[in-house]
Amino acid sequence: MQKVRAAASKTACQNNLKQVALGLHGYASIHQALPPGHRSLNSKRLRLSGWPLSVLPHIEQEALHAQAERAYQASPLPFFDPPHTGLHTVVKTLACPADPRIAASQRTLVTRNTVAFTSYLGVSGRDCAAADGALYQDSQVRLASVADGTSNTLLLGERPPAADLQYGWWYAGTGQLLTGSGDMILGAREANILPARPGAPCRSGVYAFQPASSFDDPCGMFHY
Repeated sequence: MQKVRAAASKTACQNNLKQVALGLHGYASIHQALPPGHRSLNSKRLRLSGWPLSVLPHIEQEALHAQAERAYQASPLPFFDPPHTGLHTVVKTLACPADPRIAASQRTLVTRNTVAFTSYLGVSGRDCAAADGALYQDSQVRLASVADGTSNTLLLGERPPAADLQYGWWYAGTGQLLTGSGDMILGAREANILPARPGAPCRSGVYAFQPASSFDDPCGMFHY
């Protein structure tokens, strides 16, 4: 029975990923470019949000997208809930059912926000500094400009939210040092650029493109 449930969860997770990818292509067909992977603090609109917010109308979440637009008009910083009720709203298409932690919103251990998460991150390129992928900070990548062709280029990958739930927020987030890295975008060989501190569980430097050992792996947030 457990094997059957695991197989069903895997299939559902893959189907979600496909629907999100199709939604991004739908966005690009209308706007002639993919959405920003992550919007910086300097963004004129929807700051600190990213591609998950932009894709909502293309995955049958038009009402939630409209509510977010109204919330940003009321408060340009997205961490005040209300009006930013999307911060804690679970979008099932963005959540892999294999991860039991994210079926409902959770209170983070550090900043004490109540947030909902995404299992899928946009591929920003090699790492957060390279900006050579499909979805990086303040990007506007045209599909026709993808040098290797869209069939040979990673658009999205699966990475569960961080063990402490501080990274992997779908609605908005800062990522590592305001780069967006780790929240809704991630490099294929991402680096841990967080400030070093005594007792930190994860080494600095580049992480390999490989699965984490478990949902509780504190270093799993740095790689797909």
